[in-house]
Formats: sequence, C-alpha cells, structure tokens
Amino acid sequence: MKLLRTSWLAQPIAAIVVSALVTVQTGAIALAADPIASGAAAGRAVGGSIPNVNDLFSAQPNGQVTLWPNSSKPLSLSSGDMFPGSSGQNADTTQALYGNDNAMRDAGTEAHKRLKTEESRTGEAYRTLVGSANVTRPNLDNDPLWAKSDFTWNNLPADFQDCKSSTTFSKGSFAAHIPDYKTCERITDESRNCTLQHTYKAGIINHKSGPLNLASCGDGCLYIWIGTVGDNYWQGNCTIFEEAIEVDVFNPDAVISATVDYAKWDDYMQILMKGQKVWSGPDSNFPPETVGNCENGVSWQRNLSVDVTSYFKTKGPLEFRTRTSVTGKGEGYARLKVIYDPKKVLAVDEYSPPDCERSTKGLADKFCKGTYQCLDMPTLDADGCAVIDGIKLCESDMVPIHPGLSPMCRKASINATCDFYKGQMDCWVDAQGQQQCPKTSGENMASCASYEANPACGFIKSSCVQGAQGTSGACYVMEEQWDCGHSATVPTVTRSTETSCPGPIRCMGTDCVNPQAELSDDFARAAATLSAARFMAMDAECNEDTIEANRNCTVFKGKAQSCKKAVGGIVDCCASTSTVSLGDYISLILAVGKLDSAVSALDKSNAIRGAYETLTGPIDSAWTELNKPFVQGWENIWGGTESVASDAASKTLIGSIQQTLLNKVGDWTAQVFGDAAANSLFSVAETGGSAFVGGTAQGPLQLGGGQAIIGSVLGWVMIAYTVYQIVMILIKIIWACEKEEFELNAQKQLKNCHQVGSYCNSKVAGVCIEKRESYCCFNSPLSRIIQEQVRPQIGLSWGTPKDPDCRGITTDEIQLVDWSKVNLDEWLGLLAETGHLPTDSNVSVEKLTGAGSSLNVGTRMDSSQRAKERIGGINVDKARKDATTELKSRPLPGN
Repeated sequence: MKLLRTSWLAQPIAAIVVSALVTVQTGAIALAADPIASGAAAGRAVGGSIPNVNDLFSAQPNGQVTLWPNSSKPLSLSSGDMFPGSSGQNADTTQALYGNDNAMRDAGTEAHKRLKTEESRTGEAYRTLVGSANVTRPNLDNDPLWAKSDFTWNNLPADFQDCKSSTTFSKGSFAAHIPDYKTCERITDESRNCTLQHTYKAGIINHKSGPLNLASCGDGCLYIWIGTVGDNYWQGNCTIFEEAIEVDVFNPDAVISATVDYAKWDDYMQILMKGQKVWSGPDSNFPPETVGNCENGVSWQRNLSVDVTSYFKTKGPLEFRTRTSVTGKGEGYARLKVIYDPKKVLAVDEYSPPDCERSTKGLADKFCKGTYQCLDMPTLDADGCAVIDGIKLCESDMVPIHPGLSPMCRKASINATCDFYKGQMDCWVDAQGQQQCPKTSGENMASCASYEANPACGFIKSSCVQGAQGTSGACYVMEEQWDCGHSATVPTVTRSTETSCPGPIRCMGTDCVNPQAELSDDFARAAATLSAARFMAMDAECNEDTIEANRNCTVFKGKAQSCKKAVGGIVDCCASTSTVSLGDYISLILAVGKLDSAVSALDKSNAIRGAYETLTGPIDSAWTELNKPFVQGWENIWGGTESVASDAASKTLIGSIQQTLLNKVGDWTAQVFGDAAANSLFSVAETGGSAFVGGTAQGPLQLGGGQAIIGSVLGWVMIAYTVYQIVMILIKIIWACEKEEFELNAQKQLKNCHQVGSYCNSKVAGVCIEKRESYCCFNSPLSRIIQEQVRPQIGLSWGTPKDPDCRGITTDEIQLVDWSKVNLDEWLGLLAETGHLPTDSNVSVEKLTGAGSSLNVGTRMDSSQRAKERIGGINVDKARKDATTELKSRPLPGN
C-alpha cells in the first residue's frame, strides 16, 4: 500500500468524506428534554474538552516524567518519586518470568518474605492488607446502625423508582426537489423606421414672467439682466415704478456663486429677492417713502458685488423685483452674474420615443444595420458649440447616442434592420460524417413561450448571452433559465428516545443516561450518505508520488462540454433526449461499486486483478484503508489468496470463483445496457477482442484490455453508458449534430452537468447567429451536486462560458468545507425515485449479501448462512487451548 505523504493525505479520501458527511448529514439523537439529558450532554462536552494527553505529561526512557510540560511551571518527577523502591530496578528479571511457572512461583514467595519487613510504602501497603485479613469479624446482624440501614434499603419508598428509556421508530417521508433546468432565448429585434426626438435643456433657470435677458459671459458664466434695459423710459414726480421678474431655479446643483454686479438708475433704486431687500442706491433713502429730495439730478451706474448665491441654491420659484423712484425722467435695471459648473449645466438630456431610441442604439452597437439623418440641428461654431438661453453648450458636453449622429441634433429619422441572428451558421461534421451548413431565418422566436405556459415550470433567472451585449449596455439575446423539475417523496424512519423517571430522586451513573456516541435519527439520510461514500471514493484522481512532489488528489473532477443552438432558429443540438434512463445509470454505477469491492479483495497475482488495477489505479491508495475489511473477509472465506495458497486446489478454486463472478457481471451488463457498453468495460482475456457479440460472451472475460476504455472507475462507467446511449438513441431533430453533443445531452439527462453559461459563437461584433451552451459534466449526479454547493464556500468559480473551469476539488480545499451547508436532498430524491434508496423494507441480509445481491452468480447464501457453515465444525475449546499452548511456546521478544 502506498501511503500519502502529507499528514492529512495520509487518511483515505473516502474515509474523510464519509466521516464529514455522515457527521453532518445525520442529526444527533436527543434524549428526553429534561435535566438528566441536559446534564448528560454537558458531561460529554466536558469530556470532549479534556486536553490532549501530550499536554498533561511527557515521559523519557530513563523513567523521568514531566507533568504539564507545556505550562509555564512544569513539574519533573523521577520514577523513584512516584514508586519508592523502583530506582535502579529494571524489567529484565520480571520479563524472564514469562512462561516459566516455577520461576513465577519462587519470585512470588521471595516477594512475600521481603515485604514483611521492608521499610517502604510498598511494604507498608502489603502489611496493611495482610493485617486486615487477620482482623476479627464480629456478627453485626443485630447492630443498631446496620440494622437501620438494612431496613431502609429493603423498604425504599416510591420516590426511588427506577428510570427507564424507551425508543420508538416512526415511518415518515419528506419531499426532495429534483430540478430539471431548461434554457430558452429572448431576442431583442429593434427593426423599425421612426423619428427620434432629442430633448435637452442646459442652464440653471427657466423664465416665467417679466422682462429678462440672458447672455453668456464666457465658459461657466451667465449674465441675467433684471428690469428693462434702456434710458429715461419712465417719467414722474417722486413716483415709484416696480418691475417683477419670476424665474424657476431647476438646476441649483450647477450654481457655484451668484452676485449683483452692476446697476443703473435715476433717481433711487431698490432690488428685492423673494420680497427681501438685498440692495438699495445711492443710499438707504427712498423718497417719498423716506424723507429727502425726490430729485437727485444724477443718473447713477455702479459696479457692485452683492452676494445672492443662497437664493439660487434652492430649487423652485424665485422672484426678482426692482423698485425705482423717479422725478422727471429716469430708468432702473441691474445685472446678476452667475458662475456655474459646465459639467453640471446639462439638466435634461432625453431621447424619445423609447422604441426609436433602442433602434438607434442598435445601429450604434452594430446589431442593426440601416440609415439615419438629422432633421433639426442648431448652428454650431468651429468648436462644435452653441449658445442656448445664454448657456454655452458643446457636443463634448453630451454623450452621443450614435457615433455618426451629433448629440446636439434635436430630431432625426432612423431606418434600422436588426437581423443579427439570421444567416449562415458555422459548418460542422455530424456523427455520421456528413457536413452540415444550415441557415437560420428566425423560425423560432418564441422559444420561452412553452415554459411560461407550463405551470410546472418556474422562472429561475435571466442573463445576457456572452457576446450579445452592445457597447451601449443593451442586451440583444437574453437567456432565461426555467426549472421544470418535480418533487420526489423520500421515505425515511425516524427515531425518538424518551427517558422516564417517575420518582423525584434520579438514578446515578449510566442508569438514566446512555453514554453511547450520538446516533442518527433519520435512517434515509444516514443510509444514503453511506451509500454515496463509495461514489465519492470512485471519483478521485491522484498523481503518482515522485521525488520532487508528494501525491496530490482531487475529487469530483469534471469535463468541459458544449453544444450549439441557432438563435431564433430550429437547429438545436442542445435538446435533451427522453430515452436516457437515469435509473439504469445509477444501477450500473452501484453495481460497479460492488464489483470494485469484490475484485479489490482478490489476490494481487491474478491477471484479472492486474487488469482491474490498471483501470482503478488512481484511486487505489485512497480506498485501501476502507477496503481492508473486505480483503480480510475474502481471505477468511477462501483461506488466503492465490499468492499464499499452498496447494493447487486453492488456486483452482479462487480462479474459478473470479472468472464466474466476472462473466456473470459481464453478461448482466450486456443484457441491460447492450454490447457497446459491455465491450467498453470488458474484453476477451485470451485475445483482447470484443467481449460480446449479439449479447453473447466470446470467451473468458477480463476487465479492460483490448478496446475497453481505461480511466477512473466512474469515468469509464460514464463513458460506457454514454456509448450505449449514442448507439440506442434515435435523434428526432431536423439537424444532425456532433457526437460530442449527443454525449452531452445524454449526460444532461443523467443529471451530471452544471451549466456554466452561454456565448455567441461569432468572430464578428454585432452577430449572434449561433449560441453555444457551456457545461461542466461530472461522473455522477452526486459529484455535480457537491461541486455546486462546495464551490461557493471555497471561493471557486466556474470560469467563463468560453473557458469553463471544471477542475476537481483538492484535498486541501475539502478541509475548508462546512459540510453542514452541503445538502444532499436532491441525491436522496434521485435514489428514491429510481428505487435505489436504502429503506427499512429493502435493506436486509438476504438482499445485501444473498440472492438479492448484484454479485449473485447463482444460488448465493447470505452472509449469516455462510458464516454458520464456516464455523459450524470448529471446536472452540480446543482452538482456545491450542492458541494458549502456541503462545507459551513462542520465544520472548529479543530472545
């Protein structure tokens, strides 16, 4: 047996997985929900927390012992400290007494004499024991104290009633969902002739009422004139004229600052914002509302710096009001200077209607072909800019909807034809060797309709097919995933235990509390998990030990596969067939598992074993430890293997059994799965030729050899069954597909595959005529289920649809898995649905080891009957005496 070098790898992969899964998948049985049960659980917890023995003491060959060696203050003791009188002694003299009755008797006599007078703790203990034997023993039957004790014991009240535990088993069931994932496509065809409207608004305010002039004062600068610009347009005698201007501040975020920077008036003037005076000139007087002369005799104009930013930072209506006191002729107006962020000045930028917008984006993304023409374009300067409502707006400030259409265009005609999914598919050679070069024209545009109408199908998710997304972010082929699966009823037996203690005084020790290891209370999950362990062990792959590297193993390794489908067309090489039997496949791998156990127990010199090891070599070292009981069992039955058998009769017997077993399994495989599958596993031992023709064996068989497939156990079973399916399936679709796609479809039906995603198989942007579905396929449904649930835990992705990552899980990664989060209910459902779930009705000694076993080659007795026959003639007493005599006759070690 090759041992794995690293400490963790030294354990068989199967044993580790079994341990982890059985521990998690089987719930702990609970005793009665009372303080007794709670105390028992607490006691077990304390026991489990006791430090490792190496933390308590260490011992040296010279007899020196150190207590608490890892503590800050270890205590060292010699053997003489612990056992006075032992110093300087050795065990040679005592060892020499073994098997020598006279010497043993003499040594005992000498010890008695020595201990009678020896001044030591051992001598004191000896004399105490001998002295107690000579002490007088009075009759205490009438002693008052003992009499009272005897009376109490013999007349215990009901309060000391016994505690009893009762266990009941109940049949039940639970529902396990078995998914059946289907995919379909939704194609976005935006072909149309339409008029595209582009509405954009640049600025800060909208004018609502009153005189208002806007002018650009450079990049990021806006002049707002309030009041009527002019000279001597009013006439009066101490008369007040007012002008109100109302705007709507719709883009306050763009405003950096706002100031009243200029005013011109004759004779007095005030500026109000939202009714609040922010400035007056030439001073605070304002006749006739205040004292003073109405006529100043001066026409005023001033450069100002009155901060009014706060009024522009609130979204909503804003009123400016000018008040001018005029005597004779006069005027009154002012100017605001607003500094804004040009990057924020574009407040509205919308295209409509939405369908025409999508068509225009389709042209830009090259998923559509056609023409476009701008119908309304403002005049631009050499820099591609225009001043609109006082705001300078440039093409560079806006994101174009199409690279050939200016973003400043306000109206355009669009003519789009989006036929990216129509045309010539890539050619391929089908399974019959014929070249296929189909064209698609959108014959199947409603591929998701059947799932929408099916109440048994539930929507799972939608995603954009890789390569079908344009630079605008629009997706032109969406793939939907639907689950059209069902629920399977999983029968199980549950166990419940109750502890009843009628009296208030509880029992002690183990009378009430069962100190056994925690057991499963769900038969189905426990039995199914154990049956799954063999699958896991058969699905391992290890490299060989070398001087440079240790052996490394992975489990549940997959293979990347893909199939083609016309987007919107009738060519569908991803369609699953309905003739694949999941039950047959599980029967096959279960039977091969049993065959593996049986053949692994045969002698190593036999040619059959040699051929089998060629097939299963990568997993042998991982399974050897768990296989030991089977090896020993076989040797017990047949008296040893051929390599150690002492006579020709034993060799002939073993060879006959091996060949009979192998031929029976080969016949069964050919009958159930056909010649193709059987010939993939077996060949004629003498010639290496085809094992079966027309269902008839062509001679003594061997595993492997000739044209039989070589690989890991589940690997070659899966390949053999796929070969069988390819031979048997009648393809009922229009287009012939490739052999690998038939294999993928068969494996999908066997629940072995996980879909990674889909991609457009095109080298040209804006073309998606053919979709490729990408899968990781494994050797069993269980391998796929565990891969799906373990990968998220260890941070392992599936790669991309074009480059899927289907690698196995390393032994180091297995250590990171929280198995309490690994749900095997789907696997249980598959076993139950196909009749392979161990239940109380189909698990029996007869069905497992007798005529009901897959290894039955005729009239097979069950294991109990075979055991009785083997030991029926054994004289147990004589065997025990012979064993004693044989042991005494053996020399001592080292002699």
